[in-house]
Amino acid sequence: MVERLYGVMHGSATEFGGVRLLDNLVAPSKGLMRDLLTLSPGARVGIETSPELGRPLEIQGETVDFAESNKFYWDRIQRLCKRRGLEVVYLEDFETYKKYLEKVFEMRPLNEALESEFRTGGVPERVMQQMHRVQTEAEYMFLFEREEKIFDRIAETQPAIAILGRGHTDPLLLNSEALTCRGISVGEHKAEELFFPPWHWD
Repeated sequence: MVERLYGVMHGSATEFGGVRLLDNLVAPSKGLMRDLLTLSPGARVGIETSPELGRPLEIQGETVDFAESNKFYWDRIQRLCKRRGLEVVYLEDFETYKKYLEKVFEMRPLNEALESEFRTGGVPERVMQQMHRVQTEAEYMFLFEREEKIFDRIAETQPAIAILGRGHTDPLLLNSEALTCRGISVGEHKAEELFFPPWHWD
C-alpha cells in the first residue's frame, strides 16, 4: 500500500517566445519533509523524475537542458532520502519522456513553415492540420502515456510515499480507477503547500 500520495508543484519556468526567462524555484514543504523523516531507513519513496532528466539531453542534434526549478525540487528530496537511508524509486519512464521531447522537436519546422506562410498572407490547411496532429500526439504522450508508465511503476514498487505533480494526483481524488485497476491502494492523499522562495537548504 502507498501510505501517502503527495500532490506537489515541483517548480516551473517562465518563458516568452520559447526562451526561458526565469526559473521559479520551489522547495519541498516542511510537511512533506517531516513525513519523509518519519519513515524507517530502507523505506521506498517514489518521485516523478529519473536520473537522466537531471542532466542535459541531446535531441535531434540539439542539447536540451531542463529547468533548474525542476532539478532544484527533486534534488532536495533525494538529498534528504539519502541522509535518512531511504530508497528512492524513480517513477518517470525516461524513454517515454524522450519520445515526447522528440515529438515536440517535430513541431519546429512546422512552426517555421506556419510563420513563413503567415507573413506571405496565407497558411495552407495541410500545414495547419499537420501541426494540429503533431501537437495532439505530443500532448497525449505527455499527459497520458507518461502517466500510465508512472502508475505502472507505482504498482511495481509500492513506495511508502509517492510524490507526483498535482496534475497527476488531483484527478485521483475524484476518480481513483487508474490506481485501483492496478491494485494500488492509498492510505492518504495530501496536497503540499508551496514556499516561494525556498525556505530551507542552499
